[in-house]
Amino acid sequence: MVGPACFRALREVVGFSLLSWAHQLLNPGKPQGLVPVFDTAPALTDYVKSRLQEALDANNGQHPRVIVVLRRCGKGAVDFCSAVGLPQESALKWDMAETAPGGPFQEIAASDVFLNCVYLGAHRIPPFVTHESLSLPGRRLRVTCDVSCDTNSENNPIPVYSSYSSFENPTTPASPQLDSPEPRVIVIDRLPTLVARECSEEYSILLLPNLLTLYRRDRGGAWKRAEQTYRIVRREQRSQHREES
Repeated sequence: MVGPACFRALREVVGFSLLSWAHQLLNPGKPQGLVPVFDTAPALTDYVKSRLQEALDANNGQHPRVIVVLRRCGKGAVDFCSAVGLPQESALKWDMAETAPGGPFQEIAASDVFLNCVYLGAHRIPPFVTHESLSLPGRRLRVTCDVSCDTNSENNPIPVYSSYSSFENPTTPASPQLDSPEPRVIVIDRLPTLVARECSEEYSILLLPNLLTLYRRDRGGAWKRAEQTYRIVRREQRSQHREES
């Protein structure tokens, strides 16, 4: 990661997810349509707040329960939850300690919104959810947002969907489909463009210092770390391929 833009990008992820949750409550059975783009992050925050309030009124004032599998990028999602008025206890932060026992996790199925912010490595991990875990009684999960967007990867820890979504059609159904509340999955690989200008400006500020060191990329810094990460992943992939052969 050359710059920690993921911290800021996660506001779009959680914003989009909460808009989808609100849409399902306010328009049951109706597919979510085109989501507007925003000039600024405060404009996005205000819009999500207003839609969330409408949904809370329709949900007897009950806030959605959000689980964020953090790793390095998830903190931005938790901060946005707070910014739009979700109580601290409604945004649950999971990291390696919580996922170490291995899924699928019934706690995720019992939440309303699930954000997966985990970078996929070369090795498969137990899935966080499965079609079977989402079929059990007591499921509340309506919206899953998969930041990794690795639909076709055999290492995908959310193997319950088979297609991407888009700004025009923001969610895709679980596959095979499940009964109400129907779980929908957001799989959009360019979510930061929801606030395109600010995201571009912020990332440019983060990227410029690294571009100025590109000529000495072999001496350390972000470029050297990127090369080391690449070599580690390639080594893991070759090792896994040999084991499977």
